[in-house]
Amino acid sequence: MSQFQREERYIVVKLKRIDSDTQDDLREFLVSYQIPTEQCVVVEHDWPIHEETWENVERLAKGHKSIREERDQLLGLTELLDEHPDGYDGPCLCRSCREYGGAS
Repeated sequence: MSQFQREERYIVVKLKRIDSDTQDDLREFLVSYQIPTEQCVVVEHDWPIHEETWENVERLAKGHKSIREERDQLLGLTELLDEHPDGYDGPCLCRSCREYGGAS
């Protein structure tokens, strides 16, 4: 499989950075050229989850599970096997952690 490459696919403008007249002009431009808008999530570069979001995009693009899906799968295994993996300090649903408030 080819290496994942980040690419510029969208132009995003933070609405609070332009006045309402400019917003109206921009919307009219998009309509006049029949350019549909997209439903998407934007994570600004200075947010703590920015790199994690990119990691998830890359994982999904490569056909892997998302970080959340893997975490949920691991949680399910700790509950099913009812044991806390050695050296693991992440969330856990084994009986000991549930009863004594261990790594949950």
